[in-house]
Parts: sequence; C-alpha cells; structure tokens
Amino acid sequence: MAYGRRAGGVVLGAAVFYLGLLAGAEADQIGKAASVVPASDITRGTIVRTLTINEALEQDDRIRTSSKGSTQVRFLDDTMLTIGPDSEVLLDKFVYDGTKVQNLSVEVVRGAMRFVSGTSNREAYTIKTPVATIGVRGTVVDILVQGSQTLANFVDGSGFSCLTSGGGCKDFIPGGPGFSIGINGFSPLSAAEAAKLLQNTKTLDGAHLQLAQANGQKGNEASGAAAGGTGSTGGGTGGQGGGTGEGSGGSGTGSGNG
Repeated sequence: MAYGRRAGGVVLGAAVFYLGLLAGAEADQIGKAASVVPASDITRGTIVRTLTINEALEQDDRIRTSSKGSTQVRFLDDTMLTIGPDSEVLLDKFVYDGTKVQNLSVEVVRGAMRFVSGTSNREAYTIKTPVATIGVRGTVVDILVQGSQTLANFVDGSGFSCLTSGGGCKDFIPGGPGFSIGINGFSPLSAAEAAKLLQNTKTLDGAHLQLAQANGQKGNEASGAAAGGTGSTGGGTGGQGGGTGEGSGGSGTGSGNG
C-alpha cells in the first residue's frame, strides 16, 4: 500500500508538472525580440535566461540589457521599443483584440528606452517609471530613468504625465522642450539634463543602427512602425541639442530646444 501511495504521488506530481508546462506553452505572444546586440537577459516568472533573436515575448516578461547591450522589441501592432544599454524594462500589460491594442503598458525600471507607437489608437499606450505614468499620444518618445528622476522628450507627437504620488499632471506639446520628472514635480530640462538625455539618445540612435544592421537592413532604413517615425527621431535628437541629428530611419535638423 505504501508503494502504491508513493507511485500515485509520483504520477500526480508528473501530471501537475506537465499541466504547468502546457499552461506556459499556451501563454499569449505579445510580440518578439526583433534584435539583440550583443546580449540581454529575459526573466519570465522565476526563470532568468539569455534572450534570443526572434524569441516570442509574453506579458510580464522583464528584459535587462548588459552594459553594452541593446534590444529591440516589436509588438503585434508594430509598436517598437529600443532598449538601451544597462537598462531594465517590464512588459507590463498587453490587451489585443486581434487587430488593435486596447491597452499596452511598459515600465522602465532603469536606463534608456525609445518608444515608437504602432498602428493602434494612441490612447492605448502608457509608459510607467518609478515616479510617473506617461500617456503617449504621439509617435516617438525618449525616456531616461535614473533612480527617482525621469527625463522625457516627446520627439514626435504629444502626451501627458502624472506623478504616481498624486502630485499633479502635465501635458507635453508637439515640439515642446523635454522635462525632468521627479518626486517633487515637473521642471524643464536643465542644460546638464538636456546633455545627459542627448547623450543617451545618441546611444539609442547607435543602437537603432546596430540593430538594423543585425536585421540585415541598411542603416538608413527604418523597421516596422519606425518607418513612419524614426526619421523624425533624428530631427528631434538634433533639436534637443540645437543641431542636426541622425536616426536609423533618416536624418533631420531640429530647431533647438536645449
């Protein structure tokens, strides 16, 4: 009898494990890792492993890049994330009806990220940081998170941001200056902050170029949703520094908000 109970327990345990594998296998794909250069990690549940190119991504996946790494994520609606070096981004929520995204939320825990919206309604997109929630109503947004400070620049389009502490909200207008967001509120970027964001934007531009080449594209060609917005990114990058910027989708000259 004892042997029978042990054997039954083994069978039951194996069945539970198998059902767990099936549940994991049936998780909905929300996009893929379009490119990984040279290496990044993905955390899914309690498992941490190396992220591979074209790997299917799921809601709640956490991506961490190395000190010299970059990753590009392409969602089902062609929304693109370019995650810069030494960064961590959580794919927080993804609700998709088969044609459009109803709710897409990503959380930048630390580091730099460029967000290029896809084909869904603009009201569907949200970016979270440790101090604020940013509603994206435009095409291209650059974000840099360092501790309790978030630097944000709407390169193309508009949006708004609300402090997680409930301390107020602010609108971002097309072509307006970038802003620093902290626990005490919002302020225009200082010269030092603008230079910091510009430097990280250049890093993202380089990541775009490197990722495009890794995907077999020319450096001046955009990928996916970026085809309509990355050229503007180059112009906005230059605008932040008051000169000419070049992104993977093209180049442009900014008027200079720095």
